[in-house]
Amino acid sequence: TLELDPQLVAPLAEGDRVGNVTLSIDGDTVFEAPVVALVAVEPGGFFARLWDTLLMWIAGIFAAS
Repeated sequence: TLELDPQLVAPLAEGDRVGNVTLSIDGDTVFEAPVVALVAVEPGGFFARLWDTLLMWIAGIFAAS
């Protein structure tokens, strides 16, 4: 199972934890490890951040319902 943080926000540094991976066989967890950023991710420009903020706000409204 791959679980990623649904609210990741840049900037991210190389090595930052962004989620978790779990390997299960017959319901027993045999392996679990963090998922990390392989490269640094810089924040977007003004309009990209504005758009992403709007999308996260809208997603938050529907998630609360």
